[in-house]
Amino acid sequence: MTITFKCPGCGNLCGFHERHAGRTARCTRCSQQFIIPDRDGDKAQKVKVDPGKPIEGYYRAALVDFWKTLTIPENTAGLLAAVTAIAIKFFVGHTDFSFSVVSPSGQGFRVQLIIGQITTVLAWGYLFWYYKETVSSTAFYPDDLPDVTVGRGFDFLGNVIKSTYLFIVAVLLACFPFFIAATLLQKMGVEHQWLLHCVMLGGPFMLPGVIMIMAVTERPWLVFRYDLIYASALRCPGPYALAGGLTVAAAFLQFEVTGYGQLHSVRPDMVALHLVLNIIALCVTILAMRSVGLLCRHYRCYLDWMWR
Repeated sequence: MTITFKCPGCGNLCGFHERHAGRTARCTRCSQQFIIPDRDGDKAQKVKVDPGKPIEGYYRAALVDFWKTLTIPENTAGLLAAVTAIAIKFFVGHTDFSFSVVSPSGQGFRVQLIIGQITTVLAWGYLFWYYKETVSSTAFYPDDLPDVTVGRGFDFLGNVIKSTYLFIVAVLLACFPFFIAATLLQKMGVEHQWLLHCVMLGGPFMLPGVIMIMAVTERPWLVFRYDLIYASALRCPGPYALAGGLTVAAAFLQFEVTGYGQLHSVRPDMVALHLVLNIIALCVTILAMRSVGLLCRHYRCYLDWMWR
């Protein structure tokens, strides 16, 4: 008989044969140690473990080993699916498929087709799912990138909508408080632009921590604990700054690259160049999301509050 229960750390459904009841085990998702309960459905008891010290080699894992990760055969299918989503978004997302119907008398009407807009939403949703899963998988298995198991039909739509929602909420939660603070300073007559810019930089600095929480844990309410995120970040400022800088750079590139529908009367080689730029933006974003996941893995001793 199998004993099933939820991990006390992340809520992941775990199952063990009844002969293992009472033994200590570890969750395959968040690595939380617990004691296997005696009966099916009972709560598992956490095993408190010394968080220890940070794992060495963060910079090498984030910047050097990234290229090795791209060449691992098991990661190929997911990467090709992400590149396909980029190509579809590039060629279809910004293209207007509307057309006009004109009668012999010269009168007519225009049929508005929103194929491009729908394709853009679905492509971005898949990419957001891939980025979120990149953070989650890298946090526990540093050489793994997501597969293509995003689901079919309504499962696919559900994952796309959820992932898009989570990324939008992450950006808003990270940046909104600092935008309000900067606005209040301006209302109070503060005209020092350097001070306002420093306040606004607090949002991007917060973003890696917010993404980690939403991608790795089952406790989304922790995104409101700015004090915990900042306290952890200040204990590893260099790695956190790298993850934050890469995240901001990736976001800038993703929204600055040009789609095929925005190109007019350009040579095929220029179209190919812009497509390559879109793929480069994808790679930089994967690099950024891996750096966030690796930050969670290498400095878990500073992030133990995420699994308490």
